[in-house]
Amino acid sequence: MSHKKLVNSFQTETVPNELVSLITGRSESLFAEDLEKNKQTIFSCINKARVLVIGASGSIGSAFVKQLMTYKPGALFLIDINENSLADLVRDLRSCSFQVPTEFETSVVGMGGEGFEFLLKTHGPFDCVLNFSALKHVRSEREPYGLMRLLDTNVFSFDKMLNTLSSLNHKCKVFSVSSDKAVNPVSLMGASKRWMEKLLTIQNESLTCTSARFANVAYSAGSLPQAFMHRISSRQALAGPNDIKRYFISHEEAGQLCLLALVLGQNHEVFIPRLSVKEAISFIDVAIRTLEFHSLEPKFYDNEEEAKYSKLLINPPQTKWPCYFSPSNTSGEKEIEELSYPDEDVDSHQFKSVKVVMMKKENKKQLDEAYQTIDKARSQFPWKKEDIITGIKIAVPELKHIEKKLSLDDKM
Repeated sequence: MSHKKLVNSFQTETVPNELVSLITGRSESLFAEDLEKNKQTIFSCINKARVLVIGASGSIGSAFVKQLMTYKPGALFLIDINENSLADLVRDLRSCSFQVPTEFETSVVGMGGEGFEFLLKTHGPFDCVLNFSALKHVRSEREPYGLMRLLDTNVFSFDKMLNTLSSLNHKCKVFSVSSDKAVNPVSLMGASKRWMEKLLTIQNESLTCTSARFANVAYSAGSLPQAFMHRISSRQALAGPNDIKRYFISHEEAGQLCLLALVLGQNHEVFIPRLSVKEAISFIDVAIRTLEFHSLEPKFYDNEEEAKYSKLLINPPQTKWPCYFSPSNTSGEKEIEELSYPDEDVDSHQFKSVKVVMMKKENKKQLDEAYQTIDKARSQFPWKKEDIITGIKIAVPELKHIEKKLSLDDKM
């Protein structure tokens, strides 16, 4: 497979390659050279391997699966609680030119549940286990019930799986996707991904554990750029923050980075894309470029109501589109994301497009104490968000969370 094709080759037809290229500033994959240089190593690792992918049909999981298929795994198990998107992924795999393994199974079982534990023990051992299951929205942390589910998904269910894999004592590569929000986190979601990273460092020697932190995936499900596309098709005003910049990569690049980390990463390593601050783009610029692609120009309004009820939305066709952008004032947002801590050991020479972070081994007793604190909060009714945050801060003392009492759900 050539990696020098347009970076959006595995996305849905509703988001053209050319539009993604406008946002990323690239017409070919960032990781093309590293993939080509290491293609034989990747093939040797994946070909005939038994692979389990959790959260397989999400934006990143499905992009990874399609990258994986080109190296012909021996057995493939796809897990996702979203039965519709899992069915769509299988239809896609069966309809493309991929060679689907003879041993190929899917399940809608949830990670951490009893059925999932039985699946691991029944169908294992696996050579590679990848976790893309996550609650990724900062807005999910706004109240204690959603926050507890976020921790169950991003931390506790994953920890339970690691313990099961360790108890089986089979040699296995484990990859779990992280986030740029895990670095100096200001959101509880970001702290949960940091906690997940720390869990990777305390496993026994039978597991080789790696991760990847990366930027926003352009037009991924649930993202603000995807919302821009939806709002244009629904004749709704565009809205967003005017003071935030983000790094963007394509779906294909996200899948490729995870593949590189899985195969080429050593134990406790985190792969991050080599991106410069100059490559960060504001959401205003994302909106402008998205509108330009649709032959439209932005018309900026001073308040939300004016944009929402603009006559430009009522009398098509128009060449201008209403937009309202304002300063960010919600909990958990940073002006620009970071990909590594200043004191982390970072190797910048091994790969052209990737930097490698070596994680330090964490204190298991501290992580256990954090879990016990949150378990205590779970046992008390009603649940209190501040009690849960107390537990998170034990596991992730670097968390700098400021509760602003305002969520993205309160804004257009």
